[in-house]
Amino acid sequence: MDLLALSAGVIKVLSVLKRDTFTRYVTLTREFGFIVGLGVSFLRPNVAVQYERVEELVLNGDDQRALEFRQAVANECNMTAIAGAIIAQVAVTGLSLPNLSATHWLARACLLFAVISGCLSVYYSCVLQRIIGQLYSPALVREWLRLSSKDDWETASLAAIFTLSAPFELMGVSIFSFLLGLAVYQGFTWIYSLDTAAGPHDSRNVFIFFIVGTGFCGIFFSSTFTLKFAENLLRQDQRPRARSSAPFNSDPVAEHDRSRHTGGQMMESRQNRFARISEDETLPAKELSAVLEAAAQAQIQCAEANQALALAYLRASRSQQETTQGTAQECRI
Repeated sequence: MDLLALSAGVIKVLSVLKRDTFTRYVTLTREFGFIVGLGVSFLRPNVAVQYERVEELVLNGDDQRALEFRQAVANECNMTAIAGAIIAQVAVTGLSLPNLSATHWLARACLLFAVISGCLSVYYSCVLQRIIGQLYSPALVREWLRLSSKDDWETASLAAIFTLSAPFELMGVSIFSFLLGLAVYQGFTWIYSLDTAAGPHDSRNVFIFFIVGTGFCGIFFSSTFTLKFAENLLRQDQRPRARSSAPFNSDPVAEHDRSRHTGGQMMESRQNRFARISEDETLPAKELSAVLEAAAQAQIQCAEANQALALAYLRASRSQQETTQGTAQECRI
């Protein structure tokens, strides 16, 4: 029973993943062509997911989302720069390993490439953080991420998405190259018995322990990450059905067009709810707060003036009534 449930869950995850991947492929193919859509959707799925989120949440969202996105990119650049510097320093230390020249040239090449890619990841993180830091308003953030605008829907730039992911990708390449260089070094040290001070089987045991330990660490994180990814897919697949009883549209092109049209209508209704302060919507948050506060103060003063005017009318009416009553009594006398 558990095996059948596990198989059913795996099949469902694969079907949802296939559907989402195909939907992103259709979107990217429509915007950038067949080759780009195929390559990004199936070879770089993380870029495709980030492209979709930037387009829906940042470009077609509110100003607060744009500012939060800028801060998130700055934090990621800081983290990547620190990690890249650490990896580059460790790789430089690896170049001084004993008997490194007696091993295969691939070991030295991988360690050297780890140093280069780690340093470049630090440099590109600084450059990207400087670029993002100069986007002082939500309108400038959207302008940097925008490719075009069609039917009240902002299309994201794929080049900007690749630029955002470049420092982290270089850091990952640096880690992989460093581990590969160590593996080659340990393997040739064992095969050719380059460590003469070690025991007869010490180099072999160290190499086996290195391979097993690295594989365990990689499999441990990959398995937990895969389980969480499958969990997110199933939860996202259940949310639309919980909100609406409408069946899933088997045509991804029509579904994408419908979501774009709905998103455009939601944005237009949200924009029409309040009066536009400026056409380009580049008013800073502090100035907007000052304008709203001034408007509130004007409303309060107007209300106070109306209250004072009403009290004046009431007093005048009472004095007129008293005068009329006094005149009537005098006439009777």
